[in-house]
Amino acid sequence: MSVQELEAEALRLSAPEREELIRRLLAHSSEGESVDPLLGLGADPVVCGVADASANHDRYLYGATD
Repeated sequence: MSVQELEAEALRLSAPEREELIRRLLAHSSEGESVDPLLGLGADPVVCGVADASANHDRYLYGATD
């Protein structure tokens, strides 16, 4: 079944059924977060004394110069 077909099926549900489907999908999608470090990227940033450590994100990752 394609994504479009699944979406069409979901839209045929009543509002409460769609809400339950969304709740269950969201709960299921976060289950693997603890095992996939990319999903938690930035959730626990380092303490470095800078208000926004992401200001130089590209330079830190790629060595880009200004």
